[in-house]
Order: sequence, then structure tokens, then C-alpha cells
Amino acid sequence: MAFEILNSAAITPHRLHALVRLVSRLKEPKREDVLNMLQPASLISNQDTSKTVYNAARLYNLIDDSEGVVRLVVDRDQIESVRGFQRFMQRILTGITDEQENDHLLNIYTAWYAVQNEQVLTLERKNFESQFNEQVYPGVEERQFNTTKFNGWRTWAAFLGWGRLMKISTFEILLPDASVRIEPLLDDLLPDEAQLVPFDDVAQRLAEACPELDGGTLFEYCWQASRGDEQRGKRLSLMLSTALRILHDHKQIKLVRQPDAMQRWQLYPAMGHPVREVSHIRRRKA
Repeated sequence: MAFEILNSAAITPHRLHALVRLVSRLKEPKREDVLNMLQPASLISNQDTSKTVYNAARLYNLIDDSEGVVRLVVDRDQIESVRGFQRFMQRILTGITDEQENDHLLNIYTAWYAVQNEQVLTLERKNFESQFNEQVYPGVEERQFNTTKFNGWRTWAAFLGWGRLMKISTFEILLPDASVRIEPLLDDLLPDEAQLVPFDDVAQRLAEACPELDGGTLFEYCWQASRGDEQRGKRLSLMLSTALRILHDHKQIKLVRQPDAMQRWQLYPAMGHPVREVSHIRRRKA
């Protein structure tokens, strides 16, 4: 069975980052040294949490202890800052389309979440699990979602850039927003700063780079499973539309609507924002 990082509440981005930063600062420590620094045995009855995080770091080839000491496998510069570690984990955990690979459930649930648009703001807590199970994996018990997986997904989804956490009453919701997921890919999506690119072309590149977003293989699978009787046309999801507007407002891209363009895409409605349609897009660099 493939490994899913969302299956364990103990494995959080900040704990995993703390572990690799600790290893990067120590001179070839032993496994016991690392565990004792993360979770001192004298203060806590067991080290189950630190062991779980340690094993995850080893599974994802962040560290290696095959020679009796623990070494950082990746370049220290890649994981030193939170932003650097975030981008590193994006490369490891996102874009998984094969059911047999690690973290496929993390990605396909994200696609399902993106397909729901504003409904995620009104769904009851139990529906986040039951609707996904019924629509995407009916009867497939080993891939069924539950509260533990949903909580783990939400934590990692916020860190990997699929949304922003906000508390509504006593329930924490992930507001769909893929700007942090897309921003590191802008150089590949829009390599020529001076070129005004038809949005059709960028949408295709984005679907290939981010299969969980509009047009991607996971997104299309979840759309058919969840909303297959609805016509979508050239309407963008709330998750992608929010991302494009934020990147536009931050002057990283420029969304352009040419009135005579043959192909125009509709962004998800957002009261008060002037950009409602886009036909072309340009990269803007600081």
C-alpha cells in the first residue's frame, strides 16, 4: 500500500521542517540523538511522534541513516527557510496521478475539493468525507476518507499552497486559493516576460503542471465523478480564479481581456474585483 502523509496527524510541515533543520546543524548525529532533541524522553512518556516524523523524513529521502549516523540528503539551502522547504515539498508531494504512488490520495482529494467551488464554504463537516467517498471511491475501503485524513489533508493543503486556513465558528475551513502552488511555476508557464500569451495556451500548460487544477487529469476525473452532468465550458474554478486574481493584484502576472478575442475564459465570480474575464496573460517580474 502506498504511503500517504495525510494519514498521520503527527506528520506536520513544521515538525518535518524542524527535524531536517536540526539534522542540518548537527555533525552526523545518531538516530537516538535526533529523537531525544525533538522529543526528550525525560519530559514525555514516549517518542512516538518524533519517530513517526523521523520515519517520514527518511521515506521522502530527506535524511539517510544507512551508515549508523543521520545525514541530510538534500542541499541545506533548499530546506533552510520555510519558503524553501515549502517549495521542496511541493516538488515531492504534488502532481501525483498514479494511484500506486505515494500521496495520490492527497492530490486527488485536492482535485475533488477544487471541483466543489463555493460549496466547500457551506458543506457540513461530515460531508467533506462522505461526499468524496461516494463520488470518487464508492466501495473502495482502503481509499475511503475519514476525519483523520481530512485533518491531515487540510494541514498539508494549506502548506503546499492550495488554500488559506480560516476559522468559521468552531470549524477551520480551507479557503480555495492556489496562488502559492502556482507562483513557483510562473517561469515555466510564462517564460517570456514581454509576450502576451493566449490564456488557452497557459491553461494547457497549467493543467499539465498541476493535474489537480482546472483541465488536469485529476480535476477532470473528479469533475465527472462529482458534477458530470454540468456544462463547464471556459469557466474557471474558485481555487484557480482566486489564485490568478491574487497573482494579478501582486503584479506577478497581468490578466488581459481583449474584447475581440475569439476565446475568453470566465473567472469565478468575485464581488468587487474588476477582473471577470481573461483572454490573454503576461508575466510581470519585479
